[in-house]
Amino acid sequence: MLKLNLFFIITILMKENIDSFLMAFAITFIIVFIPLFLLFNNNEEKKKEENKKKKKILERNKQTEIEEKTIPTEVEEEEKQTKVEEKPNNQSLKDLKLEKEELFSELESKGMIDILITSEMFDYSYHAHVQIDDFTGKLSFMFTNIGDYTYDKIADYEDTLGFCPMYMGFRYENAKHCLAIATYKESLEINTGDKLLLLLEDKEIMQYEIKENGYRINSDEDGIVTESVIEISMYDLLKFTEKNIIKWRYIKTTQLRQNTWTIEKEISIKLKEMAIAYKAILDLFTKKTDTNNISIQLIEYVVINE
Repeated sequence: MLKLNLFFIITILMKENIDSFLMAFAITFIIVFIPLFLLFNNNEEKKKEENKKKKKILERNKQTEIEEKTIPTEVEEEEKQTKVEEKPNNQSLKDLKLEKEELFSELESKGMIDILITSEMFDYSYHAHVQIDDFTGKLSFMFTNIGDYTYDKIADYEDTLGFCPMYMGFRYENAKHCLAIATYKESLEINTGDKLLLLLEDKEIMQYEIKENGYRINSDEDGIVTESVIEISMYDLLKFTEKNIIKWRYIKTTQLRQNTWTIEKEISIKLKEMAIAYKAILDLFTKKTDTNNISIQLIEYVVINE
């Protein structure tokens, strides 16, 4: 009987130990092995994703190498363009003289030419139309493009309520230095006797009296554009090549009214550069002397027959 009781007790204890062992094993499996499995699985997914990315990068690099072999880089294009545009450093004075002679001969034979004025000190390039009057034989020229802007004047324009835009440009007409101004008739009517004042950065004021009523030169959705041309002196022109115009004021004598506006820095720079380009053209075609650091080239138009 005692033996049976001991066997029964041992059996119960073993059963409890087995259950405890199984419980402990289950808990250990949940705490340890499942996270390890998830971590391993996650690492496998990451490896697959990284492999995909590497494959894409390799394919992209391969495509880039193919494109680089067939398509020149921007630097190569610029170097190529520079080689075409730049003159050789060993270019002789004789060659330069021939280029200038070509300008003079073209103007003499055709009566008109278009030229490009550029310089390292310019922020913009300038196109000008030069011609000789058939009746008087006098030289005249005016600008046609300022940078990418196709116009003979520079616009001082702001998108501000009540602003009066003023367009200004230098030109050479009948052996006279001129400042052409234009604006919308609805904003400002240009009349004889009115006055235009230009304030320079050194505080000097250039004052001009309007000698002719504004005449219509264009129209658009904003209204009718009128122009008037003012004769200026060589002294004035030289001042414009040296100093920036920072403000303008237009005084209406008939209405006791005036408009005053500050000129933006970019516009001031363009006006100064235009005056310098003007002086370079003038020196070249009237004195046949070059202005240092300024290039004047003949523009040749190619006509394509369709």
